[in-house]
Amino acid sequence: MRFLVDEQLPIALAHWIADRGYVAEHVSEVGLSMQPDHTIVRHAACTRAVIVTKDEDFVASTLRGETVTVVWLRVGNVRNRILLARIEAG
Repeated sequence: MRFLVDEQLPIALAHWIADRGYVAEHVSEVGLSMQPDHTIVRHAACTRAVIVTKDEDFVASTLRGETVTVVWLRVGNVRNRILLARIEAG
């Protein structure tokens, strides 16, 4: 399984996912920093990646017409270690 971590989440999350045996990249690592959501969706669709985001607008506005899976993390602004601990806890 492949993951694409959106801009407002830390690169550390992509590395954390990769450390668990998955292919994971942060948008900044693939040249998509500061790109509009539809460009990120297109990239995810082409690479068959699951988008990991915490942007509600991203979920609502970009899924029209593309078949991609989105994991919407509904957490506020937290430190990386707290974010990763919450994800790991399930």
